[in-house]
Amino acid sequence: DIRIVAPTLPGEHWAVERELRKRFKYALDRAGIEIPYPKQVVYQNKE
Repeated sequence: DIRIVAPTLPGEHWAVERELRKRFKYALDRAGIEIPYPKQVVYQNKE
């Protein structure tokens, strides 16, 4: 887990959070780092 604590103006915390997430994801993408998400593959037999 990564935790960032920063002061923001009242009512601005959601916009700041979105921007931080966007920049963090962009930096990970540039570095070639993928975030592992749970995936499930379902195969069905066609009879």
